[in-house]
Parts: sequence; structure tokens; C-alpha cells
Amino acid sequence: MKPLIQKYAPAAAGLLGNYKDEILGPMWLGSFMFSSVKQIKQLKVRDAQAKKETEQVEQNEVASDVDAAH
Repeated sequence: MKPLIQKYAPAAAGLLGNYKDEILGPMWLGSFMFSSVKQIKQLKVRDAQAKKETEQVEQNEVASDVDAAH
């Protein structure tokens, strides 16, 4: 992707003209929001997995305590 950007970026900047900042600002904001939402979803999945693993460990400890008591 980088070679394409390097090749066509100067020509694209000329097409944007005086509105370059007005166009690139929302594009940057949109890409920032997209990556943020994606990262938040990944963190939620990790938290859910960690919670599930913790619950399994707790269940195993309770089961082993019950077995040890008998």
C-alpha cells in the first residue's frame, strides 16, 4: 500500500485543492474511530475470555475442596 500512496499522493493532493484539510480531517477522524471501536471490541473479547477462565478455575477449586472434604 505504501508504494501506491507514495506514487499517487502528490497528484491526489493537487486534486483536493483548497479543501485538503477539510477532507483529510474527517478521513483521519473516521479511521481513528474505526480503529478505536475495533480495539475496544477486541478488549471486550479478551475480558470475556479471562472472566470465563477465572470462573472455570474457581469451579475447579470448589470441586477439589468438596472432594477433599469427603
